[in-house]
Amino acid sequence: MDFVQPILFHNVSLIRSIRVARMAALRDMPASPHLSGGFGFVYLLDFAACVPKIGPWQEYKEGVRQYGD
Repeated sequence: MDFVQPILFHNVSLIRSIRVARMAALRDMPASPHLSGGFGFVYLLDFAACVPKIGPWQEYKEGVRQYGD
């Protein structure tokens, strides 16, 4: 694998997803969460603040666009 993608809503809790991401970081792998929009973006911010190696890939339901830059 190149990165892990925990599903924030299906891993029972945000804490469990953070644990998955921290285990991946021990193997030098980034984590990019999978979510389904809406309030999930708030969870994404919490997740990104707690994960040591967040990946550069993010998923948006509005289609493919470049963000930033």
